[in-house]
Amino acid sequence: MSALLPFVADLRLVDHHCHGVVTRDLDRDGFERMLTEADGVSPLGTSLFDSLIGLAVRERCAPVLDLPRHAPAVDYLARRAELGAAEVNRRVLRATGTTVASGRRH
Repeated sequence: MSALLPFVADLRLVDHHCHGVVTRDLDRDGFERMLTEADGVSPLGTSLFDSLIGLAVRERCAPVLDLPRHAPAVDYLARRAELGAAEVNRRVLRATGTTVASGRRH
């Protein structure tokens, strides 16, 4: 199995199921709704920015927006608003190495 690791490390990943990017600016409530596949945000008054997905977003995405890892949610959202949806999408997609698949589109 370890002989396979160098080979697969150089392969591009193909995501057979992915969501599109949001092309408009979002307020905090709108952004938090994107952090879950549930019908709504928690009724307990907690923030999804404090969940594992919220921490991961701030760890990985904040530096792409020129913020420190785990920047406070208010700072992260302010920076997104400052840059605008188009610039945020450009930066995040570039950082992930996302490309458009060649060939037939569905």
